[in-house]
Amino acid sequence: MENTKEAVTSEEVYKLRNAVEFMDALSQESFSEIRSIALLALLSLETPEGHKHLENVAQALHAIWSKADQIKESINFHAEEVGCGYVDDSRYRRHVAYMKSRVDNYAGLPPLHDSKAEEKQP
Repeated sequence: MENTKEAVTSEEVYKLRNAVEFMDALSQESFSEIRSIALLALLSLETPEGHKHLENVAQALHAIWSKADQIKESINFHAEEVGCGYVDDSRYRRHVAYMKSRVDNYAGLPPLHDSKAEEKQP
């Protein structure tokens, strides 16, 4: 990490503090919901009756998946709003390569051009 000094305004500190507080509240509430859903699904599998209704377990797993996606997107959005969004460079390069491979597999389509991927290449 570079050691640079930048002037930080009180408004920026206020926005950052609000974003962190929001993400903390969101994560506490949402992860508690995920934990509860997972616990109920697991407990239902400990009874013969629970095995008669596996669709309920499937719905619980879908709810966990959906909630995790919502949390991820919301936290990312709020982090980006204050200039603190995380980018996994290697994951980004894999995504660009995947998209390029898909486009290249379709005849007649021009290759994908992404200036960000080109800038990040070593």
